[in-house]
Amino acid sequence: AILRLEANESVFVAAHTSAGKTVVAEYAIALAAQHMMRAIYTSPIKALSNQKFRDFKDTFEDVGLLTGDVQINPEASCLIMTTEILRSMLYRGADLVRDVGWVIFDEVCAWMGNAFVQQ
Repeated sequence: AILRLEANESVFVAAHTSAGKTVVAEYAIALAAQHMMRAIYTSPIKALSNQKFRDFKDTFEDVGLLTGDVQINPEASCLIMTTEILRSMLYRGADLVRDVGWVIFDEVCAWMGNAFVQQ
């Protein structure tokens, strides 16, 4: 997955808990920052967005949080938000989504009906 990110290709990582998905996400965020682009990290629920914000602000310098209820550093280069907030921004054509290098969707199975869960 890292090599694909380096080649500026899209990546879909489906793996079990503790298999390294967050490492790939963190690499994409660091890569975006290196190229002066924004990274957006989405999750389906506010609680997970809040947790990732706490985690990432210890790792990255410029992190923001947008959940609808909360706006912290909304111009940050790394934005953590709910998937619903991103969808709304895309529909509105918000300026905030310009200069985005990577969009990371966490917990995709939550909004895809577990379509990718191993049978």
